[in-house]
Amino acid sequence: MNAANSSLSDEGGGLNGTIHRAAEPELLAECRRLKGCNIGQAKLTKELPARDIIHTVEPVSRGHVNSGTELLELCYQRSIELAAANGITTLAFPSMLTAIRSNSWRR
Repeated sequence: MNAANSSLSDEGGGLNGTIHRAAEPELLAECRRLKGCNIGQAKLTKELPARDIIHTVEPVSRGHVNSGTELLELCYQRSIELAAANGITTLAFPSMLTAIRSNSWRR
């Protein structure tokens, strides 16, 4: 599972940046075809040289968590539902909302 940004682009670091750097160039094109992803939803890229990747957008805006755990729960729930609907039986989940955001703790 990829903790993606809402545009599903290759921008940024962390897990999303790592997956995009390691994947074939077709991943970015496939992500563009999906036309983004809302917070708490999940989308699947398939038919790439890499295994299937489920993309979900963690509920963070400008370094602050929005709406507590409800949207974060949706990220995991929608990802599991999407995996089940596509016959995916093994998932690797990142630990979302645990990374330090730059300047998010400073006032």
